[in-house]
Amino acid sequence: MKHQRINHLAVWLCVIMFQALSILWYSPVLFADKWMGYLGKTFNDFKGESFTGLVFSVAGAIAFSYFLAWLFIRLRIDNGVKGLFIAIAVALCCFVFTTFTQDSFSLRSPGLSLINTGIILCNYCMAGVLLGSWKKYRVAQN
Repeated sequence: MKHQRINHLAVWLCVIMFQALSILWYSPVLFADKWMGYLGKTFNDFKGESFTGLVFSVAGAIAFSYFLAWLFIRLRIDNGVKGLFIAIAVALCCFVFTTFTQDSFSLRSPGLSLINTGIILCNYCMAGVLLGSWKKYRVAQN
């Protein structure tokens, strides 16, 4: 008999991937200059920045990855395509539209919203494919 379980290795791989992609996303290689421009900031403004943002980033990645793994067990998601679909739905419904709404009312640039929600969507898509694809079962021994 098969019992569903959370694949902790897959969850922690998602957490690491979230951090790695986010570092790349907000680096000069991709969107750092545009992002800082929208914020009216420079690299010097971020020197000596506290670890608060990093703590929230890691905690959020852990929380979301475990939530998605739990949700996939409940929904019986058994492949990467289904996982991708659910991850996109969660990202759009819970974060993308909310961020664009808040940024709109805060008179922030849609470009800033695109950058900030783009990383969420990319991270969630990666997690959806990974968690949807990896084995979530163990065979019970009688």
